[in-house]
Amino acid sequence: MIFVKSFLIYWIAVLFIYFLGYILNFLLYSFSSDKPYKNIFYRIYNGMILLVAGYALLQTSSKSVFLCFLFLLLIYYLTFKKQISINVNLNAKKQFSLQSNFKQITLIFFISNIYLLFFYFLLFDDFFSDYPTRIVNSDYISYARVSEYLALTGQENVWNVHNLILEDYKGTSTFHFFSEWFVAFWVKITDFQSIYIQEIISYAFFAFLSTIGILAILEYYKASINLVDVVLASITTLFFKCIFIFEFKGISFFTFNAFGMPKLWIIYVVIISTLLQILYQNQLVAVLNLLFLPIFYFTAAAAVFSATTSYSFISFLLAQNKQDKANYLKAILISILSFLLIMLFYYLTSSSIAAFNTEKYPYVKTWINVVGGTCIQVLFLLLPFSVLLLLANVFNYKKFNLMELLLEFKNFIQKHLLLILIIFWGILVWATFHFIIDSVQLFQNVGVVTLNLLILNSIFYFGIKFNNKLVFYGLLITILAINLYQTSLRRANQFYSQEYIENIALLLQKYQPNPIGACLFGKENYYPENHDYYINHKYSVNTNSSVLGSQLKYIANFYNAVCITSMEIPNQEDAFVRSMVEKSCFYLYYKKYNLTDITEAKKRFIEQYKIKYVLASKFADISFLKNQILTIVEDKNTAEKFILLK
Repeated sequence: MIFVKSFLIYWIAVLFIYFLGYILNFLLYSFSSDKPYKNIFYRIYNGMILLVAGYALLQTSSKSVFLCFLFLLLIYYLTFKKQISINVNLNAKKQFSLQSNFKQITLIFFISNIYLLFFYFLLFDDFFSDYPTRIVNSDYISYARVSEYLALTGQENVWNVHNLILEDYKGTSTFHFFSEWFVAFWVKITDFQSIYIQEIISYAFFAFLSTIGILAILEYYKASINLVDVVLASITTLFFKCIFIFEFKGISFFTFNAFGMPKLWIIYVVIISTLLQILYQNQLVAVLNLLFLPIFYFTAAAAVFSATTSYSFISFLLAQNKQDKANYLKAILISILSFLLIMLFYYLTSSSIAAFNTEKYPYVKTWINVVGGTCIQVLFLLLPFSVLLLLANVFNYKKFNLMELLLEFKNFIQKHLLLILIIFWGILVWATFHFIIDSVQLFQNVGVVTLNLLILNSIFYFGIKFNNKLVFYGLLITILAINLYQTSLRRANQFYSQEYIENIALLLQKYQPNPIGACLFGKENYYPENHDYYINHKYSVNTNSSVLGSQLKYIANFYNAVCITSMEIPNQEDAFVRSMVEKSCFYLYYKKYNLTDITEAKKRFIEQYKIKYVLASKFADISFLKNQILTIVEDKNTAEKFILLK
């Protein structure tokens, strides 16, 4: 049963990672703390990083972006070696106390199980099905495929299915590899389907870790954590975001949480870790911790490196003694060097597969629109919190003490300058690169996440400063209620019949065909007026974004189909469409052998690579296969066909 297997693997993962971090905490005295939630968070956080980085380096024979992580780890040690003492005495008194940690252990089980059930139910709708009828969109199918090929080939930037067919198809665009390596490890260890590990196990794990981190932040402000805090932190993890959605002249105000965009989980976790270091006055540790993020999630790089460099420079100017000045000068150099190393890695290992829109836009006009518009959005997003805090101030003091409140805001801004700079640089980077790439992600992936956590921390900071439970919980619950009202559950967007998936599973089990198949689209699939346009769009020319074959992820690992109708996409006069076609596997194959007839090329491709199954869309022409067909299974919901060849 899928649920039982998911449950067991999840708990093996949680406990294994926890004890990895616990061993590290045992060996390094400097990680000790009298804050239980902070201890739990960093045990799991450090264990998770140790697992992923170690596996990635081992699997790739050290040809991984995590080499840059080792560099940062070395810098961290050299910077703080005087504060780190190694515990080589295994008989030391520092033992695990079951009694003193019973409350925390109970909460770990309680919170973790809720998240596991939550993500499982979103995919299956119940707890008894063998296969889900809901299929997640092409992005998340793509991430699952990446994890499979990381586990299979051990090649970090050559993970495309095409690489198993054509040797001259090398490299790909940069990726957020941390989550993919996390899934890849458990695929390798358990042979469980990558999509289940990703959509259920990994998301539940990251949500759980984020909750523990939020409790650790709250623990900084409160003497003890009660059940209400745990419940609110759990809800906050899934649903907290920038409140209120406005539309003004076609511009939407940003509102993102990790639940709506689960690939952001690792960013939430790293920003939480950074915020904890800031709260405990470990500013340099916070800077170094933040530098891990571009290794884990590349699109955060520009904002993160700009923020850490500018923050370290400001701190260098304001530092009062030579030691602090020297430390911040080191931080500036480390930020710049880390940026150069990561850029060098991707330059050496990537290709130009990512298509850019190079149309020229006026820089000044774009800057004004993007920077001005985004700043207005951020101000509007912060306005409700400011009003509520002002009202809370009036409620708690006999007279309106504006100067005292402004002083508190000043102290808050000074203490959280590093996070504010991430948001600021996210906006500027977005504006700078707005005209060449999908630069929205350069802001939303790190800027909005940071803004969410900054707002949450401001509620903790000011709410507890007011020393009034009614104000604190009222503030938090009001905002969460608004967010819950606005949130739609992230559900899969394509439906297959259960019968279709089960029939394919039986055929794969019986015949065990070559895992690499072919997929066919018809021209009608690529027109916007067609209701299937989103799921069969131009990105489908590249295997890892193709929706055809999505259901295979729920049956077995490594079954993926290469699109062989890429050259039939209409509107190839468009530069973007043409660039995608020219980077497709079938186009490279066609040009490599100087073929002239596309239909004959399809036949030759299928024969040469021993392809034994084909997935065909409703509009695809399959007449050229008529002499090779062994059996056909058609889905009654989508009219998609699974064709087994002789």
